[in-house]
Amino acid sequence: MKTWEAKLYIKTYYNFKEEINIDGVRLYYDDGCGSNFAIINLESKSIDEAERTAIAEVSTIMKVLRYTLDSTFECTIFSVNETTEGQKLKEGFTDLDTTMKVVKDFPVDKVNEIKDLLHKYYVADEIGKKAFNYFVDGFNIKDHGDEAFLNFFKSIEIVSNKYLGQAKIEKANETSEEINKLLSKLQKAIEVMNIKKINGISKQLYSLGFIEAKRKLKIALKNLGLDEYEKQINDLPDLRKNVAHGMIEYEPITFEQMTICKDIAKKVILKYLEKNQIDNKI
Repeated sequence: MKTWEAKLYIKTYYNFKEEINIDGVRLYYDDGCGSNFAIINLESKSIDEAERTAIAEVSTIMKVLRYTLDSTFECTIFSVNETTEGQKLKEGFTDLDTTMKVVKDFPVDKVNEIKDLLHKYYVADEIGKKAFNYFVDGFNIKDHGDEAFLNFFKSIEIVSNKYLGQAKIEKANETSEEINKLLSKLQKAIEVMNIKKINGISKQLYSLGFIEAKRKLKIALKNLGLDEYEKQINDLPDLRKNVAHGMIEYEPITFEQMTICKDIAKKVILKYLEKNQIDNKI
């Protein structure tokens, strides 16, 4: 196995004036070229594999930085150097896109929070990782309100699906009496083969078994200790339906609506990651 040092250009509005280290990745600001870089040392069989691994590792850190600081963080390979002892240096380079102007210092007081969140992400289950990734993807397109809203809502929905079983039990308890009445009517309709009634009652039974998105969302909020957002989340499923299905009276998502969805999604994901960590004693 060969050893490599990968250097990645970090595109962000912040600068790493004070060098920081997150999970073995050095982040720093180069005064000479006025750009941010990340350095990561790794093992791999080839320069191509080293590049892929470096991008994957640093990209995960960029996701957590975006989530924590609500700001753009992107990475691009700048160089990959082989550092295997006794081997001739091998390099690969890429051109820099320096169109983003650095405007503020990176808040080093956030480093521990970022490291903690990164750990939560690494140990998260599939639901947690998927919800987190949808959120970050939404943030990347936040200038496109409708698309960003759908991503933020999807991240909440992914977590709420975890509580589908609980939602079914709750719905069954609420509708059990009505279901029994309909089943009795259905039995009589079947006895006389009244097809029209059979179809009508069957549709009613089906609708009673449907689990509304609002119910799942509210149960998720309750389980995650976020009950105070129940009123705010109430309109989100209808907004999502209008955007996703292009309703006749469709109106584009406003910045305020997108922000509400983003803020709730962010809290839901963090609480879910924390709960997953506690439940699994990681």
